[in-house]
Amino acid sequence: MKATLGLALCLVLPLGDEAIDKAIELYGDLVTVREEASKTQQAAYEVFQAAGQEDAAAREAFAQARQAANSRVEPVQAAFQAAFLKTDWNAWDVSAHADAFEEGLMSVGTSLMETSPERATAALELLCKKLPDSRSAGSARRYILPAAYMGLDLDAALAKLGHLADTTPEDERGALAVCIGDVHALHGDTQKAREVYAGALTTIPEGLEPRDPRSRTRGDLEQRLALIGQTAPDIDASTWIGADAKPLSELKGNVVVIDFWATWCGPCRAVMPGLNELAKELEPKGVKVVGVTRFYDNGFMIEGPEMTSGESVRDMTPDTFLEHLAEFREIGQVHYPFVVAEKADFEGYHVAGIPTVAVIDREGVVRMVIVGSGKEAILEKAIHACLEG
Repeated sequence: MKATLGLALCLVLPLGDEAIDKAIELYGDLVTVREEASKTQQAAYEVFQAAGQEDAAAREAFAQARQAANSRVEPVQAAFQAAFLKTDWNAWDVSAHADAFEEGLMSVGTSLMETSPERATAALELLCKKLPDSRSAGSARRYILPAAYMGLDLDAALAKLGHLADTTPEDERGALAVCIGDVHALHGDTQKAREVYAGALTTIPEGLEPRDPRSRTRGDLEQRLALIGQTAPDIDASTWIGADAKPLSELKGNVVVIDFWATWCGPCRAVMPGLNELAKELEPKGVKVVGVTRFYDNGFMIEGPEMTSGESVRDMTPDTFLEHLAEFREIGQVHYPFVVAEKADFEGYHVAGIPTVAVIDREGVVRMVIVGSGKEAILEKAIHACLEG
C-alpha cells in the first residue's frame, strides 16, 4: 500500500471535477466492499461461535475469512486514496460529500505520516477545519496531529500545539497537554514536562467511565508522572530469548529501549520491523533494545520478517509459549532479545495498552514513553536525544 501511495503522491495534480467525481465513485466502491467484507466476517464468526471456542477447524475458517475480507478491502482503499490525492481538496463540496471527504483526509493523514508528513499534516488540519465535529476530527485533534507536531523543532511544535489547543473543545485539551509535556521531555526538559502533566491532571476528574476519552488521558498523564524523569523500574526476569538473562538495571550506561508487546497484537508487530532496524543500526552506539512480553495462552505466528501475514495460535502452555516466542523471533529475524516478564512488570511501567515503548537514558532515567504504533519518528528522536545528551 505504501508503494501505491508513494506513486500517487508523485502524481498529485489537481484535475478539477473529473478527479473529484472519480474519487467519489471509488469511495462508493469502498463502502460497498467494506459492507460485504463485514457481512462475510460476521457470518464466519457466527459459525465459529456456534461450533464453540474449542473447534480448531471453525476457528481457522473464521481467521481465513477475516483475512480474505481484509484482502478485498485493501486494494479498493488504496485506489480511493490514490484518487483522492489527485484532487484539489479545496474544490470539494463538503456538504454534499462529507463522508468521502472525511475518509480521504483521514486516510491521507494516517497513511502518509511517515513518508510525507507535510502532506499528511495538511490533510489533518483541513479535516479539523472543515469537519470539526466529525469523529475523525476528534481523533485527529487528540492523537494524530499532536503526534505529528512532536516531530517539529521545539518552538514550532509548541506553537502548533498551542494553536490546536485554542481551537479544541475543553474536554479534549488534556490529551494535547500530554503531547505538550512530551515535547518538553523530548527536548530534555523533564521538569517542565512534569509541570505540564501535573497541571493537566488537576483538570480531569477521577472515576470517569472507561469510554470517556478523558479517562485514557488521565491514565496517560499518570503514567508519565510515574515514569518520565524518574529512575526506570527494574525488570529482573529469569527468561530471556536471544541473550543471557540479567536485570535490566545492568544495562545502565546504555540507552535502553523497552518495547512491551505480544505476538497476538497487530500494532505491536507493525512496530517491530522498524524497531529491529534501529536495534541493528544503533547497537554499536550504545543502544540496547529489549522486547518485553508475558505469558499469553493465545498468540500469532508470522510467516516472515514483514510480520503482516500468519495465523493465530491458541491454547499454549507456559512451555509451548516459550517455543512460540523462539520460533517467532527466528522467523521474524529479530535482532534484539525477548524477555518474558510478569504482569507486575507491566504494571510497574503503567502499561494499559500495547505496544508501549519506554526510552531510558544512560543514567537509567526514563526520558520518553510512547504508546501505540505509527510513532517511529518520535521514537528515533527520543533515542538520538539520549545519545546526544
